[in-house]
Amino acid sequence: MNLNMAFLVATAFCYLSAFFLTYLGKPPMKDNSIQMQTMYMFCFITILYSAYNPNNVYLNIFMGLFYSFASVGSYIGYPQIWNAYWKNNPEEGSATGQVIMALWNLAISMIYFSLC
Repeated sequence: MNLNMAFLVATAFCYLSAFFLTYLGKPPMKDNSIQMQTMYMFCFITILYSAYNPNNVYLNIFMGLFYSFASVGSYIGYPQIWNAYWKNNPEEGSATGQVIMALWNLAISMIYFSLC
């Protein structure tokens, strides 16, 4: 497994972890709705599928575009504010956390576009 695929597999399992952590009382994002839970599972399944089937050009373009938009969304904190459990009020989020998540999403987007 090359580094790109390993990064995608690790990211997929991070989404699975986010799904379970929400039910354990530590949701990663401020919005703790059923839509977010669906998004976690969609991303887990889609990323894991694409990591083991990297030749699907249309899926790679779709996921690259999706994570490009997610990168900007993470950066500006809309619609996703990432909880910062190292703060007294985690729901406020953290500028550092938002930038880190934006960079992570940008890396995912670049991996998908490199697979095209």
